[in-house]
Amino acid sequence: MRRNLTPKTIDALKAPPAGQRVDVMDAIVPGFGVRITDKGSRSYILVARYPGSKNPTRRRIADVRAADLADARQTARSWLEIINRGIDPRDEIDRLRRAAEQERLKSTKKMTLADVLDDYERDHLSSLRRGNATRRALDGQQGLLRQFRDREISTITRPEIRQALKSRAAVAPISANRQLAYARAFFNWCRAEELVAENPTEAIRKPSKENERDRWHDLGELREIWAAAGNLGYPFGQFIRLMIVLPNRRDEVASIRLDELELTDERFPGDSIWTLPSARTKNGQPLRVPLPPLARAILLEAISHPARPKESPFVFTTTGKTAISGFSKAKARLDELIDRSRIEAS
Repeated sequence: MRRNLTPKTIDALKAPPAGQRVDVMDAIVPGFGVRITDKGSRSYILVARYPGSKNPTRRRIADVRAADLADARQTARSWLEIINRGIDPRDEIDRLRRAAEQERLKSTKKMTLADVLDDYERDHLSSLRRGNATRRALDGQQGLLRQFRDREISTITRPEIRQALKSRAAVAPISANRQLAYARAFFNWCRAEELVAENPTEAIRKPSKENERDRWHDLGELREIWAAAGNLGYPFGQFIRLMIVLPNRRDEVASIRLDELELTDERFPGDSIWTLPSARTKNGQPLRVPLPPLARAILLEAISHPARPKESPFVFTTTGKTAISGFSKAKARLDELIDRSRIEAS
């Protein structure tokens, strides 16, 4: 029997006696209908002479609870068009699925490391306090993966990364350890996103042994550092001196912004305040740091220095757009100045 099927009429259909099934055919789309079993289940079906079959055959389209009636009718119409072309709908569905998978794999393989890192930065690093520093460690000027930026992400191998890490460790051992950790986290993300089959940093060990620091500079050493920093110039000269004065972490001091400072005038130099927002503190809580007069003087010197880009929001910057980095090079210059002063004094 044929009926103008609607959601209401389908809901009203009663289950047949035990051991029986009933097909209620649609009056709108030929061969389309609903099958009801004795258990009460309802499925959309299409009865047609499929390619390769001599007689009309019934095929299930979808469960009534899982598909909309209008969508099921449209699927039936599509199947009939495919059958009229002499193609089995199952074969066509499989072909389209394979084509879609091949296109996905094709587009994935064409993604370069730089492309994937852009996505990683947008989706993950942008929410991290040290996101910018992590990106620089991955493919910045001294980044571990910089030489692979234009390579397809899936072609980067473990031996290549191990060699890059070895080269980096020869110059900056501890930095190489950190970069390996950042790269491992990045490739784990890539694997979760199905961009790579495996993490190429797995089984690669940290290249350098790290020792816990159990000493601090004595007053004599601090005098040497202070004097040498005065010859470094902006921005590292003022930055290093401020690090001596303030008990804060390196990256917190390096990233000081103008809008975080309340620098009082000369009459009340001890009332100046530096407020770190919660996004830049380790415990996620905002921090108010009282600035002693010496710290205030160093900050004013850095802010007014001719080498500082005037439109930059950062106190310590070389580009104007980002806070300073390149601490290893600055440390090497500082050590050289200290050694020179010791030779001259001897």
